[in-house]
Amino acid sequence: MNMIYLSNERFPATLACTIQQMRMCEAFAKAGARVQLVRPVFYDMPSYSVPEICEFYDVAPCFEMKRLFSLLSLSKPAADGVRHVKIPLVGGLSLLISTWAFALTLLKRGILNRPLAVYSRNVISAFVFLKFKHGARRKDVKIVFEVHSLDQQQPKRFFHKILRESDALICITKALRDAIIKKFDVPKEKILVAEDGVSHNLVHQPVPSKEEARRTLGIKAQQLVLYTGQLFPGKGADVFVEAARSFDKETQFMLVGGQEQSVKQLQKRVAAQNISNVRLIGFVPPARVPLYQAAADLLVLPASANHAISAYTSPLKLFEYMAARRPIVASDLPVLREVLQDGLNALLFEERSASDLAQKIRLLLNDSGLQEKLAQRAWQRVQSFTWEERARRILAFIQNGTMI
Repeated sequence: MNMIYLSNERFPATLACTIQQMRMCEAFAKAGARVQLVRPVFYDMPSYSVPEICEFYDVAPCFEMKRLFSLLSLSKPAADGVRHVKIPLVGGLSLLISTWAFALTLLKRGILNRPLAVYSRNVISAFVFLKFKHGARRKDVKIVFEVHSLDQQQPKRFFHKILRESDALICITKALRDAIIKKFDVPKEKILVAEDGVSHNLVHQPVPSKEEARRTLGIKAQQLVLYTGQLFPGKGADVFVEAARSFDKETQFMLVGGQEQSVKQLQKRVAAQNISNVRLIGFVPPARVPLYQAAADLLVLPASANHAISAYTSPLKLFEYMAARRPIVASDLPVLREVLQDGLNALLFEERSASDLAQKIRLLLNDSGLQEKLAQRAWQRVQSFTWEERARRILAFIQNGTMI
């Protein structure tokens, strides 16, 4: 299968969405697809080579990458510390124009005249190719849209049209699928639920002992409670820090990840409250995150229900945690219960309750048998949530599923 994966993100970047897209392009290619990742040019970023980008994400350079001219750097958030002029709508208009020009080029080269899957998470990019497909009356060009949220998708008119007229929808959770069916009357047969995942290699490679990982990283904590990921509102970093206050300095609470500004803001809060057992590491390359996870006694996913995407999220860190073979404490959210079961492969705590989180952490730290049971069962469960398996399921759905 020939596949064009349309993105509007910066590569490389610290955001989880770029990790997910790179992993999926790699997995699609390994599953037999001929993949080209198409991304815009940003003036405020260096021109990284494909090998450099692949090395950053620790993915194999088994797919092509193409850059499109764009003015997105004028309207999308720039890299940390970079100042720029923000002009409303230029980003969307630029993406619309550049994607339209790219589609015209493909049409002239005859690429749209042969079987092709156009895959995207971006509304504008998918809409342009949907119009081209209809205009050219090409039934063998499949428009596949991966949905991660509902209310945040813009422009809404484009988004609603994509939901109804694309050939296939890939939803990251059952809750998101059910919401789309109910709100937009989309046929269930058109939707595949494919949760996010983790690398097959990460699931099956040997995990360093806690002691070995801590020596490598220079961590001297007696007990280590870890969070990895962004520090945006809704991620629950504030609850994680608040729970740390219930423990003495022998139990270190560490946060790995986050953009520079978010790390500085949280660091100020920690210092102002004189919380001595919290340490912020900041961003580390994706390939190094598993080493921090291996160093932990337990891993925390404190997602908040009051954030816009919480009802439908499929956090990458969840599957990374499960692959790390360390016990998990997570917020008790319906969407997380699609994967986790309290007392079986994780402990769930009352969402936004720092006291309940602290209680569950203390319970786990004092029960090595429970730690081992939860970690082992989570690892067994995650083996069906690899990027490779996800790619195979999506490709089979595109090729053999019911298409509209």
